[in-house]
Amino acid sequence: MNTRDLDYFKILVDKKSFTEAAIACHVSQPTITAAIKRLEKEFAVKLIERDRIHQRLHVTRAGKILYQSATAIQLKLTNTQKELAATAQREIRFGLPPIIGTAYLPQLAEKLQQLSLLSLIKITETGSNALLKKILNGEIDLALMASPKPLTYSDLKAKIIGRRPFCIAVSPKSHLASLNQIAFADLADEQFIGVTAQYVHLKVFQNFCKYAAINPHIVYSAPDISWVKGLVRSNLGVALLADDAILPTDQLHKIYLTDPYPERFNISIVQRQEYVLSEAETQLVAELSKMNV
Repeated sequence: MNTRDLDYFKILVDKKSFTEAAIACHVSQPTITAAIKRLEKEFAVKLIERDRIHQRLHVTRAGKILYQSATAIQLKLTNTQKELAATAQREIRFGLPPIIGTAYLPQLAEKLQQLSLLSLIKITETGSNALLKKILNGEIDLALMASPKPLTYSDLKAKIIGRRPFCIAVSPKSHLASLNQIAFADLADEQFIGVTAQYVHLKVFQNFCKYAAINPHIVYSAPDISWVKGLVRSNLGVALLADDAILPTDQLHKIYLTDPYPERFNISIVQRQEYVLSEAETQLVAELSKMNV
């Protein structure tokens, strides 16, 4: 089977027109037609039915199944190309959320330097939700990631190395600053500083709201955790953050939640299921597994 035929088929389904597919692929229309016929002969099924009267295409059930597989095959081939290209370099394409990097990477730095790994690590720093997309798309190969529940993607291999609680961050000037514990439902009337969707905190916040049956007002959604902490420090609102996100230098007060709701800041080492680690990456994973989380 020619993978280019799959490319033509996928674009034909997307464009719903042989003419437009040919234009998009920079080939003639008969080339597209021939590719579809080869695929139909290869799999012994009808993939596309043409309604010449109404000038429409109908994708058969078999065609829809092949379309989904073609998408997965394209992604797999793209990732393989990236992985093969990366073997010519020694760098480790590593994803790291800011919270985890600040809280835990310093304890490994000296050891990584001793193993001559530190200079090989090319870090992509962003929230865990964004890192999840990057690792699935082959933009990075390894990551430390946070998730409210264990990652169960069939395309990923994830090893949990620690679990941390979520808490409420408030300004020392807040009327809540004298508290050390609180139920999430008691925050119904508070103004919240939120985060954008690249962080797991947004989903966790939504889950806590649903659990507590409250709908507090979000005054601002910040694209960066440091912005959130700065706004909270200025007493413009409170924030739901992972315990490790709040450092002593932040000048914020932590209030732990009394709710039995099982949301946790699960920290995992993540790679694609079929990715083959280099010797340097294997060493890095071994050291990450030893972290005190």
